[in-house]
Order: sequence, then C-alpha cells, then structure tokens
Amino acid sequence: MTVDKEKRRPVNFPPYKFDEEDRLIASQINGLKLSRIVNPKPFGPIFHFEINEQSTFQDVFEFLNSVPEEFEIQYFRPFSPEESVAGTIVIVQKVGSNYCFYNGSHGQDKIWKTITKDELLQELFTYRQHQSFGTIEVSRANKQPMIGQKAN
Repeated sequence: MTVDKEKRRPVNFPPYKFDEEDRLIASQINGLKLSRIVNPKPFGPIFHFEINEQSTFQDVFEFLNSVPEEFEIQYFRPFSPEESVAGTIVIVQKVGSNYCFYNGSHGQDKIWKTITKDELLQELFTYRQHQSFGTIEVSRANKQPMIGQKAN
C-alpha cells in the first residue's frame, strides 16, 4: 500500500467527507460539548465530547439520553471493578432500554455484559476527570451486541 507522505494516509483510502447527516447527529447529542469530529474508522466519523470535573450529573444524564441507539460510546475506566486491572477502554451500546459493555483494552476478554443505565451514569460521572484527553467518543456501532458473546 502506498502512503501519501504529505497527508499520512493510504493513497487508495479517500478522505471522509462530513455531510449534513454528521452535523445533524452531532447537534442532537446534548449535555456535553462537542469538541471535535475525526474519522479513523472506515464506516463514519467519531464524535469527541468534552467531559471533566466541571461536568455535572445532569450533563452526563442528558448526554447518555441523547446518544442514538445505533451508536456506541467509548470511554476510559481507570481501573476495573471486576478485576485488579489498571485502566481499560470501555465500549458501551444501548439495546432497547438496556445497556451492554465490554472491556476493549488488550488482554481483556471482550465479552458483552449488561450494565444498568444508573450504573453507567454513575460510572461516567465518577470517572469524568480520568477520561483520556478529557473526551468521551461516540461512533456508529459495527453490529448489535449479544450478551455473553465475544465482541468483534
């Protein structure tokens, strides 16, 4: 594969064009401030939302309620409550009125598990100051999660 040295991306991979649908999606997600949109995924953009110590519980609540169901949320958990593992990336998807998650860091089992909305809200609020670069990522999900099944 050849790489355009100026732009540092594969020549045969065209740049993503942000359209009105992307802007509409970003404007529908409330609570946290949109900080940037990037596109390292081939199927669409990743929206970065600011979260920090000044973010209120209400901000996090509005954010979670406004993320479309066909999207996933990715954030950093500084430690795993199930294991003595230091830090992991957590991927969450809403399925109906429930939420599913898996630990996405290297070496994790990557099995979809359930998490209640209240547990997720509390976790996002509690760990808000630990988010890498002060953001939570939102992107279009690849496929529907299945509890107990391996992700990806």
